[in-house]
Amino acid sequence: MPVTDIHEIRVLPPLAIGRFGGSAEPMHNYDLVVTAGSGYRELRPAETLLVNPVTGEIVAKQVPSSPVRFKDGAGRVKPVCPFLEVWGRFDDDPELRPLTVNDLADLGRGPEHISWDVLFANLKMLRRTGQPSDRVEARIAGITGHVQHTFIGRCANFKSGTSVAFGSWLCANGWSARGRGRQSR
Repeated sequence: MPVTDIHEIRVLPPLAIGRFGGSAEPMHNYDLVVTAGSGYRELRPAETLLVNPVTGEIVAKQVPSSPVRFKDGAGRVKPVCPFLEVWGRFDDDPELRPLTVNDLADLGRGPEHISWDVLFANLKMLRRTGQPSDRVEARIAGITGHVQHTFIGRCANFKSGTSVAFGSWLCANGWSARGRGRQSR
């Protein structure tokens, strides 16, 4: 049945934490499992999505077979690249479900009608000094489509003309070839 109304849109998870790293190879995905009673924490391999950087399409999924490695073979730190998913509550359905290109088409819209505002921040120095001028951030508004955007962090306490590379944002699209079964990330 076609969607006639969107009652709610959520980006899940509502907060994502990434990590800088000099490696071109991002960190694989792992689930944090807490053992009841002892509080022991274990990282277990989980499905990792591989994204085509040009189209944004998810081209493969893999589960790491090796133990957790935070660095690549050259000793460079692997960046952590979180995925965010767009979910919605439609018509009279009380449950959230992935927002798809078919849902947008039902409403006379397409992926080009969705935009993102992204704020990256590194708050380590601010937390340590308590000085607002130590907040390092990069902000880009109005991101649409599947173009990779590079974020350059700036801070009031940086020397004039200096910045820090925060990495990049790529809106991955797992729905273009899969229809209703995949969500925007």
